[in-house]
Amino acid sequence: MIIFSPHRGLEPTQTIRGIFNGDVPENSLASYARVLENPDYTSIDLDLRLTKDGHIVNFNAPSLKNNVIGNPDFQGSGLIAEMTLEEIKQFDLGRGQKIPTFEEILDLVAKDNKRRAEASIEAVKIHVGLKVDTVFEPAYRALSEYFETGLLKKSNIAFSPQDFDLPQLAAIDHLDPDLPLLVTALTKDLFKAEDIDEHYRVREGAVYSSQKLERIKDFFSKRTGETALDMVAWDVRPEIMTFVSELNAPLSITFIYGTKRTEREDDILKTLATHEHRVPKIYIASGKIESVREKAKIIRQELAKHTTNPATKAKP
Repeated sequence: MIIFSPHRGLEPTQTIRGIFNGDVPENSLASYARVLENPDYTSIDLDLRLTKDGHIVNFNAPSLKNNVIGNPDFQGSGLIAEMTLEEIKQFDLGRGQKIPTFEEILDLVAKDNKRRAEASIEAVKIHVGLKVDTVFEPAYRALSEYFETGLLKKSNIAFSPQDFDLPQLAAIDHLDPDLPLLVTALTKDLFKAEDIDEHYRVREGAVYSSQKLERIKDFFSKRTGETALDMVAWDVRPEIMTFVSELNAPLSITFIYGTKRTEREDDILKTLATHEHRVPKIYIASGKIESVREKAKIIRQELAKHTTNPATKAKP
């Protein structure tokens, strides 16, 4: 099963203030609300950081500089970790959208999941990206209140540490062994150092490091909670699909800027389509909604060409 998700609600942009083509900015409440309106999308991605006064906010970059419209008199560093929530709320992502807190997004999703349940639509799954190690425990405490009241289910949450950090993963597992996890495996976590250049391009003919894959496999084998492998699209090759199928784990991949620089996008889509039936679930996060729809269409076309078992074909 392939599940499509707009990355951070919408696509990042290099244009000023995060506004592109008159649309709503990424990581804003408006962008997530627009995604939730569409029943075709059943997951969203968050990027959590801690403010100076201990609040959890959703913002990808460590600094607000060059990313927001703000008070021209502000003289600070712009680093979220050095600002209070009150200071951060003075800034504008674009189109009047403020940087949302974690709780504001959870309230939005909880309300929408209630609507989805009444309409017999699948609940939204939240991929919680941990941009800093210190944000996990306060984020988990915030979510626990929603679990206790039944507003959100633990099965619809998956925490995703920034890197394949075994000590942090072990600490999370110790706190809650049943908590779903997205285990991030970046290029450096999959290939030998000598096979990766300074732009994280993999040398032609390079193969995955068996030693690094064993570390991932060992962690997966010790968990009782659902554990998915999270990686960028350009590292997807047939061998990794075989590896994930042996883990019997879901796979989450993201098409981000630079995917086409490898000139492998067609190969990636073909690989996903050809091996889709071997993996329990594949979450595909992409840019803005139109980009997700385009990739969904291409992958389904590839499925039709490369799948021999009709039962495994994606629905139109």
